[in-house]
Amino acid sequence: MALTDIVSLAEVKEGLELEAALSVAQSALVDNIRLRVEAAARQHVRHSITEDTFTHFLRDRYLQSQTLQLRMPYVTSITSIHEDCTAKGGQAATDFATETLLTVGEQYILDTYDLSLARNGQVQRIGQNWSSTPRTIKVVYTAGLSATMLANEFLFVKSTIIQEVTLRYLVSKEKSGSDAKVGPLLSEKIGDWAVKYGQMSVSDIWRTGGSGLSELAQSSLEPIIFYGNVS
Repeated sequence: MALTDIVSLAEVKEGLELEAALSVAQSALVDNIRLRVEAAARQHVRHSITEDTFTHFLRDRYLQSQTLQLRMPYVTSITSIHEDCTAKGGQAATDFATETLLTVGEQYILDTYDLSLARNGQVQRIGQNWSSTPRTIKVVYTAGLSATMLANEFLFVKSTIIQEVTLRYLVSKEKSGSDAKVGPLLSEKIGDWAVKYGQMSVSDIWRTGGSGLSELAQSSLEPIIFYGNVS
């Protein structure tokens, strides 16, 4: 499934204040780095980050509980939930018939704190447990951080990606023998994110963590890591 970009190439270019203009080849390199950084960031936080619609067949294991853990956090809405105790993961012709559709507010609720966002991605069954048989619950839902969220409360996510791409690009230049020096953050513009560094070798500040992201990026993304176990 193709995911929405977390940041655009244009946004990354704005962070490269050391570059008066990027050539076609340089732009292609930056965009390739951007895609790799976004993939690493998604793997590190264990979810898609950007908003999308998902269809999942749950549960993943036998479990008796009134709480259904979805595979994605930051759930904003549920389109439908079908519960069919005889279903074969949607692969049988009779799976998830109309009569297995559940009603929100009567048979389940999305577990939100403000009626708009279920950060933990949990759905509560009303009055009984969810089906305990794997792949007998079909959920269609919207989850992830919208463009509005990424421009406001979660702006730090975009800033982290842009900074990581910028650092990797400068590292690639340094390794190729180009003049690429960065250092302590001297200034930052939040609107159309831009950053300016003091002078030191890129390698002096670059330390890669276990996920492939720099330690700085991993630390910055800590608030949105998804620790939920899929039920």
